[in-house]
Parts: sequence; structure tokens; C-alpha cells
Amino acid sequence: MSAAVTRDPIQLHAGDAANEMALIAAAMLDPDHRAHLCKEVRPDHFLVETHRHIWAAILEIERRELDYDHVLLERHPGVPAGYAAKLLQASPDVPARGNLEEAVRTLKWDHQRALAIKGPIMSLLEALRDPAPPPERLRGIAQHVATAFDGAGADAFEFMSAVDLAKPLPPHRYLLKHFGFRAGRPNLLAGFGGIGKTVLAEDLTIAVAAGRPTCWGGVEVSLHGAVHHLDYEMGREPTMERYQRLTRGLGVDLAGLAERLRVSCYPRTYLSDDGAEHEMARLCDGVALMIVDSLAAATATNGKGENDSGVRRYLDRLARVSDRTGTVIVVLVHEGKQGEHDRPQLQKVRGHSGIIDAAGNVVSVSSHNGVLRLTHTKPSMGRAGADIYVAIEDGPVVEGTLSADVEDWAARRVPLRVVSAVQPTKPSPTDGLRGAMLEALRGKTLGYEEVLAAVRGNRQVKQQVLRDLRASALVVEVAGKLGVADALGGSNA
Repeated sequence: MSAAVTRDPIQLHAGDAANEMALIAAAMLDPDHRAHLCKEVRPDHFLVETHRHIWAAILEIERRELDYDHVLLERHPGVPAGYAAKLLQASPDVPARGNLEEAVRTLKWDHQRALAIKGPIMSLLEALRDPAPPPERLRGIAQHVATAFDGAGADAFEFMSAVDLAKPLPPHRYLLKHFGFRAGRPNLLAGFGGIGKTVLAEDLTIAVAAGRPTCWGGVEVSLHGAVHHLDYEMGREPTMERYQRLTRGLGVDLAGLAERLRVSCYPRTYLSDDGAEHEMARLCDGVALMIVDSLAAATATNGKGENDSGVRRYLDRLARVSDRTGTVIVVLVHEGKQGEHDRPQLQKVRGHSGIIDAAGNVVSVSSHNGVLRLTHTKPSMGRAGADIYVAIEDGPVVEGTLSADVEDWAARRVPLRVVSAVQPTKPSPTDGLRGAMLEALRGKTLGYEEVLAAVRGNRQVKQQVLRDLRASALVVEVAGKLGVADALGGSNA
């Protein structure tokens, strides 16, 4: 951890060194304190580098269930000899158990405040590397820096006065007007695992980054610009293959998109981490769209994922980021068991109900006979868009691009496209009965009651199906018996 600190271009200093020392002393002197604090406090919560090393050593001693002593502590890399004794001498006021929680809150607040200031400054440093940074970008970053410094110790509530509320409303900055996707609360793309959500998200990112007018087989894209794709579920190679196949199918020069399309595979910062909101705000500076794939993977460090009762706070972080930066955020979420067909589509989203509450617009993806249906299951302050039907298919193969290796050909050479599809027709409940009756009469004749008895189903429905078959002359009556018209020469008595 110390190596990471020394490489950091911004050195963060202690907010309350005495508090850090008191917490360490409490862990050194009291086994009960130590067991409790090791569950609550991480090394990176400390802003003094030496204290980070000491806490890492204490965590290791506790993990290995060793008896604590100063000598064992100072064997850990980065802990100076004799420092433990000096720390105890300098910290006579060890917090009592009743004050321990307040000391921990102070420690974490100092850490959070430092991160709040660090994120915007990092953005400013990155912008200054550009020999001619756009003035509007510098103004935006300067505002973020000022906000971070002003808010580092400020009240957590940001009020708008009546004057602010009365100001003219800006026009909506839609990404997908059909589904209401815009900046503000995060938009969700929901569906069962493996149904094609990631392909749909990647098709959207290419359209935004490449300036294409549509995505998803014809849905209008109203916003274009830089895109960040945070993929917590897939590694570099499959992601590269997927983007290469999709851009090949669209005729887009992938390399030509340059910095307009950036993908991070297995990011080290999770939505559930301390300081994640500030890191996400830094990522979204100057970005039109950010994809988070998926919510479950992006909140893995909380230990409960999307089932955490407080999961909405992670989506609220993204909402605040979107409000500050204007970036449209789309989060992929999983749906529950595929057998839950009797539940409304929106209620199939896996995890705590707070996920839906915190979302803006929700588009649910379902599949039937290879066709995906995109349903606007939760509109935000507007009407739901009509269902869209698409298919994910292999595109035409360009001659001369095929590899001798069939597996390599399938994975890397065939273009991939998301195309518009026709709504699949669902078979009528009576279609099965019609077929069963015709099959029962194939090659023979039966009486009226015998036909009804030959197939399963409701008697009244079977009677109606048989009437329809006779009315259409597919079934005819000969000598009091019923049979298929073709087999009986088309006669009708």
C-alpha cells in the first residue's frame, strides 16, 4: 500500500493524527477493541502513511490469531522500530468503548473529505497535461474543485432557494428519447443473465461514440460524444472480440474512435467503496454516456450485492454524479429466476426493491424464439415508449477474412449486428387442439364424441374448435362419421 502512496501525485495529509493514534493505541492495548476495530477500519482510512502500515500489521496479526506484542508488530514492512512504544506514549487518552464509534466515524470522515478534494484536483491535473485544454472543460473542473473544497466540511444537505426553483428549465438532454434515457437518475437495462444485455449496451456505446443516428435496430440516438464502459463482469479479450465484431457489422472503424470510446475491465473502484462517488464524477467529466455492467458486480465489496437493503444509496451516488456532470448513466441489472413468469416484468428485477425506486427509466429485455423484446417497464416523468423487437445475428462474412480455425472464425471474424425484428406471433391456445383433432382423424373416421374424447382440453373449447374445422371444410361428415376432407375425397354430407 505504501508503494501506491508514493506514486500518488497528490500527497494527502492527516486530518486528525491524534485520533488515528488513539484508535491504534486502543487496538494495541485491548483485544476486544482490536477485534471490533479490525472489522470496521481499513488501512487506507488512515491518512498518515506509517499508520497505514501499522494497521495493516494489526490486521495480519488478528487474521492469523496471534498474540499481540510490539516486536511482532514492528516486523511488518513499513513500521519503524520503536514506533509502537512512542505512539503509546504520545497517545495517553485511549478512547473508551463508548467513544470508540465516534473515533471511527471521525477517521472515516477525514478519509472521505480527503477523497472529495483529491478527485477534482486529479481531473484538473489531467486537463493541464493537454497543451491547449478547452476553456469550458477547465471552467467545469474549477467548479468541481471549488465545490469539493467548500463541501469538504460542509453540511450534507444542499438546498435550492425559491429563486433557484423559479429559474427557467433547460431542455432535456435525451440519449434515447423513445425510452426517456437522459441525465439524472440512472437508467436500467434489465434482463436474465446471458439474454444479450451487454451486446445491447455495446451497440449503444458504439452509436454514441461514432455519431451514428440509431442503435438497437432503429432507435434514434439523440446524444453523441465520449463514452466510458465500466465492465465488472468481462475481461479484456472477450470485450475486444465483441467490440471488433460489432463495429465490423456496423462498418465502423473501431480504432478511429480513439478516446471517444474507453472500456475498463474489472475496475478496482467499486460503487460500494468509500470515495466511489468522487471517482465516478472524475470519470464522467466531459463524457456523454457511462455504462455500468452490472450493478451486482459493481457493488461486490459490500458483501451483499444487489440484495443489500441499502443498495439504492449506490444508485443515488450515480444520480448525483449525473446531475453534476450531465453524463447519462445506464446500469445493467439482472432479473430473477426464469420460471417467475407470473410476476410483472418490472418486479422480476433481482435484488432489493430500492433498485427500482432509485432508477429513472427501466427497459426490460425478454426473449421469444430468438427475438428480443425491449419493454419500457418504468417511464420517468413521461409516457412509456412502444415495445421494440430486435435480433442479435451474425452478419455477412467478408471474403478472405476467415480463419482456418473454425472456433477462431466463429469468435473473431464474423460480424455481429443488432437488427430490427418482427414481433413473433404467439400460437393461439386453440392451435394445439386443431392439430390434435386433425391428427386423430388422419386415416380414419370417428364419431362426434369419439373426436372430443381423442384430445385433451376443455369440452366447450373442443366443441368450438371442431365446429370451426367443419365450417372451414377441413373436417367433413360421411355416414355419421367425421374425417379429414382430403382423406375422404372432399365429400361433405
